[in-house]
Amino acid sequence: MAFTATGTTLTPSSGIQTNLISISASENGNPIDVTNLSDVQHLFEPGIPEVEVTFTIEGAMSPALAVNDIEALLTLSWADADADTVLTGALVTNIESSGSPGERKETSITFKPCVTTA
Repeated sequence: MAFTATGTTLTPSSGIQTNLISISASENGNPIDVTNLSDVQHLFEPGIPEVEVTFTIEGAMSPALAVNDIEALLTLSWADADADTVLTGALVTNIESSGSPGERKETSITFKPCVTTA
């Protein structure tokens, strides 16, 4: 099932069946600090980028995912961007559920790229 909101589409391969509340994707460059004691400011070299995709759904997941599960393919197509975020092999790194009396239950699932075996 693909989730679509104002032209942005999230497609997990597991077919989660519920209402999508929010989507976020981040990329951290993980710069390497190469500062010497004689430098007057911090100096950095490029590191290895880290990508993370989080989405929040209403209620519980169906079918359920668990931490360390691998989603075969996770595609995030932004409505206003030239490049999609595609994770071929997306490791579930965090699942967080919340809710309180009088409010809906929400579940946030975070994915990071992983090594997949053939």
